[in-house]
Amino acid sequence: MFAIFVVFLSGLVHEGAHVLAARLFGLKIRRVLPLPIGFLADIEGLDAISICRKIVIYAAGPLANIGIAIVFISNPYIYYTNMVMAIFNMLPIYPLDGGRIVLGIMSKCMGIMRAVRVVNRFNWMMAAFLILVGMLQLYYYPPNFSILMIGIYLIFISRIIRQDLPLRFFKQLAIDRVKPRKLPTRLICMPKGSGAQELFNRINWDDYHIFLVGGIPYSEDEIISAMTDSVKASRFLKLTAST
Repeated sequence: MFAIFVVFLSGLVHEGAHVLAARLFGLKIRRVLPLPIGFLADIEGLDAISICRKIVIYAAGPLANIGIAIVFISNPYIYYTNMVMAIFNMLPIYPLDGGRIVLGIMSKCMGIMRAVRVVNRFNWMMAAFLILVGMLQLYYYPPNFSILMIGIYLIFISRIIRQDLPLRFFKQLAIDRVKPRKLPTRLICMPKGSGAQELFNRINWDDYHIFLVGGIPYSEDEIISAMTDSVKASRFLKLTAST
């Protein structure tokens, strides 16, 4: 009973740290959802803030667990429970905190659409590895199937990543058109003949993009306009190919 209480309370403190960090940046919390691997705070407006603030929010949970481990270092169970929780959540697997941080950094460097594909592939590889380890765990230590369940859960998450994250990205782009944010301008040089899709894949949440294709500048708005119209996309490809 004590062990369950410690795990539950440590998970609540972990998610509470995310909530507190989000509130410090003026964000609203819709709800806190229970998941097979802990809790998840549904934070409104998270996609609209900078990557640096996102990292602070994502890192707050593991740091809270490390803080509990330090305070209760004399209690081995509380110490190891919180250290394991902190290390586990910092693994680069989406939707864990480490995976969200990696996705944010990668989207800043290569664009959200490309970053989603890379993170999704890594999630599938980790899911396959955890399922293999989970089967070994179930064989040698029956009926413990905790790792196997995590692997299966990652497969479920990987199937929706490619739908959920791009939809959130498009939603934020639509919001930015109605209520523009003050975003830093980022200049990206692309080779001659780059299509609208290729340029769009380089767009991220945190910048307003200007593309230089063969020395000719194109704004982010022009790229998005071409993406929403097949005729414009065809013309855009012919235009960039001729520059």
